Amino acid sequence: MKDTLAVLILAFALTPISFAQAASSPPDLSGTWLDTSNAAVKLALTEKGDKIQVREMDGDKVTADYTCALSGEQCETKEDGRPVKVMMYFNGSKLVEIKERGSDVEKRRFSLGQDGKTMQVETIPLSSSGKSSTQSYRKEDSQVAKSTL
Repeated sequence: MKDTLAVLILAFALTPISFAQAASSPPDLSGTWLDTSNAAVKLALTEKGDKIQVREMDGDKVTADYTCALSGEQCETKEDGRPVKVMMYFNGSKLVEIKERGSDVEKRRFSLGQDGKTMQVETIPLSSSGKSSTQSYRKEDSQVAKSTL
């Protein structure tokens, strides 16, 4: 009887820990996201294991396309023909991107809405006195997204 009681107490004691770990896992931001103020601007995010591909489009023009590890390791790419260094990692439920273009450095934080169909992207300049901004995106229907990519 004591053994059963000990097992039950241990199970109840560990239950909140397992729920907390499940709740703190990073969200999957994969999908095509449309800027709510300009539908021509799209972000296509594809998570595969420990990497994420980011593809930014303005109409038919691809303005950025890169794949980085989600470990915070720096990757190098080009945007509009210029070299860019990018780091990406999850901080809790937010995907953080640090982008370095020469001496210009900015941080973006991607936050998935509770409905899973909206996303906020906060842009914070780190190297200049520019203003922070937040952009809203809505997830594009998967059937439409397949035909545009």
